[in-house]
Amino acid sequence: MTLPQNNVFTDLSPGDYQLLVTDSLGCTDSIETTILAAQKFTVTFSSPTVVMSQCDTIRLAPVINPINIVDSIRWTPSNWLDCTDCITPLAMAPKGDVTYEVRVYHNGCSVVAAQNIKVKPCGNCYGPNVISPVSNDPANSLFVISCDENITNIKWLRIYDRWGGQVFENENISPNDFNIGWNGRHNGKECGPGVYVWYAEIEYANGYVEMVKGDVTVVR
Repeated sequence: MTLPQNNVFTDLSPGDYQLLVTDSLGCTDSIETTILAAQKFTVTFSSPTVVMSQCDTIRLAPVINPINIVDSIRWTPSNWLDCTDCITPLAMAPKGDVTYEVRVYHNGCSVVAAQNIKVKPCGNCYGPNVISPVSNDPANSLFVISCDENITNIKWLRIYDRWGGQVFENENISPNDFNIGWNGRHNGKECGPGVYVWYAEIEYANGYVEMVKGDVTVVR
């Protein structure tokens, strides 16, 4: 093999090599070297897609194996990241869905992985943990989902007993409306004390829809 014009040999397989150089006067010299096999390494994410609120921050955490091989790292795009050359940057309140690509370099080789971020609007909803239907205070006797001003509609709400039987359902409910809450009854009869599971589909002011769930304990 003759010396390339750019003095760089490419596509050499791992193994032992002898480099022999002869100048224009016929003088020669040589050196022996060993090319090691490239160390295999991988970069992945525990989940390819994560969901976050537009009001929150999230730390990107690639799984690099082995971790001690990192020579350098590069994140793209740089939008909303607090750093682009660190292993675990913070994504700070992205304005919309984004896919971040991380490229890890080692000994001239690189591998790449992608993390999809789905951004939901700011907003919060919650249901009470306990209700007491015998109470005279609606705030304690009714199950009502409370939301901030970013959620405009509860598309549906369903409540189930411990055996999976549905005890309540309603649609297109205004958040924070104590006139439409569950009173702990089913078909006109009192439901027994215990833990009930609820599911609801909530709608944000911009039309974004999300399912939320929880449980409530009925005490008598």
